[in-house]
Amino acid sequence: MGSDGLVNRNDCNFNDWIDQNDFDEDEGELSVLLLARYVSNLVIWMMRVKDINKMIAPY
Repeated sequence: MGSDGLVNRNDCNFNDWIDQNDFDEDEGELSVLLLARYVSNLVIWMMRVKDINKMIAPY
């Protein structure tokens, strides 16, 4: 995560992260769950930003 709360491509290199986790079945399931949680949090965050933008500047 960048210091401003945005994700920098350079900060989280998924290939390196996947290389570190040799996929056993348990670890594979775990990382899929973590990825799903990360994506859902990202979607929720984007929806909140959209709502905040509507409050600040309703079009």
